[in-house]
Amino acid sequence: MADPRHERDGFWPRGYALPEQLDAFVDDLAKDTGQQTDKKEWILKERSGYGGHGNTVASAEEVMLACGLDALADSVLCQRIVDPPMLLDGCKFSLRVYVISFPRGRRFWMTASVPLMRKREGMDYDKMWNDIEESIGAVMKRYVEFRRDNAPAYAPLCILPQILGFDFILDSATSPFLPEVNRFPGLEPRSSMGTRT
Repeated sequence: MADPRHERDGFWPRGYALPEQLDAFVDDLAKDTGQQTDKKEWILKERSGYGGHGNTVASAEEVMLACGLDALADSVLCQRIVDPPMLLDGCKFSLRVYVISFPRGRRFWMTASVPLMRKREGMDYDKMWNDIEESIGAVMKRYVEFRRDNAPAYAPLCILPQILGFDFILDSATSPFLPEVNRFPGLEPRSSMGTRT
């Protein structure tokens, strides 16, 4: 399987805003040797989706068909699924890291909602958390630059701290991928396991 990471940033799964970036999606598929267009290795995320609602798992063939039929009413994010993922008791999971961005954007603070992970032999948890911190630092740097460059539009947000939710998925080698950052993360648990965590 092709590496799901973008070359520019090692922590983002490969992704496209569709239908706007359909040509780039098709070009990249053509570059991937041995790519199976019928394997369901893409996820389509609607802008208004919350907690996985509105997400669709699709093959590259299905993605192209949906774009060709104008089935995508609004722009959606199409990302390659992290494969193979790390499993917790046989199930996929994600890590939510909450980041509080303070005014002037120079400081931020993190806390994580972490599933009860058992240390496994050969896993480097320090490296995993360092990689997570580095990716958050890179995103926050861009976020601060974006807010600074668009100050008039974001003036009301610049005086208040903002909570962001960074959702990470680990692959089987404990490398973190950052599928999304939520500007308005839900802070309430969605399940009994979330409450316990």
